[in-house]
Amino acid sequence: MIVRGFGRWQRRKAMDQLQALDDRELWDIGLSRNDIPRAVEGLFRDK
Repeated sequence: MIVRGFGRWQRRKAMDQLQALDDRELWDIGLSRNDIPRAVEGLFRDK
């Protein structure tokens, strides 16, 4: 239960940090605002 909570917290933190970037910064790393949820899920996908 704690591990799942920590995982959700990490996802939310990553999402918030990417959302805080402006469109130019997102473009520089190859993302658009619409790509953020998919990119975050890709970071935390179970291996």
